Amino acid sequence: MLRPHHFATLTLSLLALRASAVDPYAPVNKPALTPPGGVPELLEAHFPLTPATFTKWDPNKVPQHCVDIARLEKQKEPWNFEVYDVKYEDCATPWVFCHHKTSQITLNDAASRFGRIPVGARQFVRHLVAFATPTGYGAGAALRDNSIFILGDLPLFSFFHEVGHILDLSNAYIGGGQLSSSEEWKNAIDRDGYVSDKYAATSFHESIGQDTVIAALDGVIPGGYSSIQPEWQKLENQLRLLRAKLGNLLAPGQGSCDRKVPSGPNADVSINKAGAKLRRAVRARAEKPDTSLGEGLNVIPSIEFETEMFGTGNKQ
Repeated sequence: MLRPHHFATLTLSLLALRASAVDPYAPVNKPALTPPGGVPELLEAHFPLTPATFTKWDPNKVPQHCVDIARLEKQKEPWNFEVYDVKYEDCATPWVFCHHKTSQITLNDAASRFGRIPVGARQFVRHLVAFATPTGYGAGAALRDNSIFILGDLPLFSFFHEVGHILDLSNAYIGGGQLSSSEEWKNAIDRDGYVSDKYAATSFHESIGQDTVIAALDGVIPGGYSSIQPEWQKLENQLRLLRAKLGNLLAPGQGSCDRKVPSGPNADVSINKAGAKLRRAVRARAEKPDTSLGEGLNVIPSIEFETEMFGTGNKQ
């Protein structure tokens, strides 16, 4: 059963939204379908693991981007990150994982779930940043400047959901543009008269996240989404449009790693024990952003967007 997040707070800053034709955070006033069961098992069955190798960083070195996220979200101290290069066999350049020591999701589980995202879509993600779930909340996730930060033991469904947001916000679609703020997406929902589930009804933005998972499944399971959702025709226009925009970005084995978001500068998070009181310094080094992405790779500009979410339930 798909169970959506319920968030205590949600904010977004993206300059392009100010001029958009549709407010992507407006509620979608359409009835919601009852989502089918078995979706987690289908995602695992049809999106294979991508083998990866792990290289641990110097413990005093953390990407400045991860430090910024830790400060912004008032999470645990950035010097308690364990940072790894995670190199999947389908891309010449690794992803950086900032894994906080208190996080409920293991490094291996995070890397395995993220590695099931086809590389054509995965390449639009800068870093993964994992924290512990705040007391009283369930697993959740959020985005900042092409990075996904994870709160708790995030399920595979939510990895696909968050990548769907990044694709939408990063002009990754065929023809470019942001679908969630477009009249085209709103019109597709109006023609269908329904949304995929209750969480999709909370906003056009979240309808994209939920429907990205459905579009991915529609392309891989025998008989498509109609084989598990008897009311699939009530989403037909949304799925047709989203699949056309996605192309092969979420098609297993069909995409290529030809671009990446630069990691950016690093920070020194060494601990200065001088004096009676333990003092911890997080000092940004005077480093140029790392844009050496490997031969044949193009730079994906980081899009300035931010969402802050704290969940009390799991998407499964």
